[in-house]
Amino acid sequence: MLVNSDAIKLIRPFIYSDLIRVGNQADGGYVIPESVLDDATCLISFGIGYNHTFEYDIQNRVPNIRVVGFDHTVGSLYFLSKSWNGVLKLFLNRGDFMDLIKRILRFFYFLNFWTINSRNKHHKTCITPHNINKILNKYKHDNILLKIDIEGAEWDSLPIVVKDLGNVNCLIVEFHDISRNFSKFKQLLSNLKENFNLGHSHINNFSNLNYDILPDFIEMTFVNNKYSHTHKKVNKLPNSILDFKTMPNKVDFEVIF
Repeated sequence: MLVNSDAIKLIRPFIYSDLIRVGNQADGGYVIPESVLDDATCLISFGIGYNHTFEYDIQNRVPNIRVVGFDHTVGSLYFLSKSWNGVLKLFLNRGDFMDLIKRILRFFYFLNFWTINSRNKHHKTCITPHNINKILNKYKHDNILLKIDIEGAEWDSLPIVVKDLGNVNCLIVEFHDISRNFSKFKQLLSNLKENFNLGHSHINNFSNLNYDILPDFIEMTFVNNKYSHTHKKVNKLPNSILDFKTMPNKVDFEVIF
């Protein structure tokens, strides 16, 4: 259990009455206020990865929304190779049939969602400080949901655009290696306060228990300050209804404020 401290206060969110979980109950799901979906026209995902149930679920909830993904590490060939590896594992008696079925379904889900569905587009692009402004500028007339999970690249890329996100309804960021970037983390949170309030925090229990300042991996939801909330903040983390362990066999972080 983590107790209240100056550092831990930084991740204490305001209370939003309409929080929902979008995506699955594993690493691909995130918690957001439902109200941010009301006028959202575009979901931009920086970082898709193997599990993109968040993107699927958003479009199920908002059928007319466009979904644009940027991730240079995945593509149809990536999911096809995962399926083929499942075939080999089954052939060598190192896998099981259900695992193979899941791999094949992921391949077809990827094709259907990102290729066949004309509303969506996957760009095999790495997000960098050199292109993040250009990308977001293309969607400056949209009401955006922005998800950033780019494995540590957020420290160099996010500060460049942090003050120009007025058309972003909700910003979801998974921060990595916070202890090594603590001064950057504090500055980012300070700059984000101009347009956003912290709506949710969840400590990823992939973090080392022997943290220096804060656990290294924290998912945080920032909500445009045009959406109402109470002036009260939560008393503890995680949310017992909406949050789930990233690693089921490891202890979860609990925070009492």
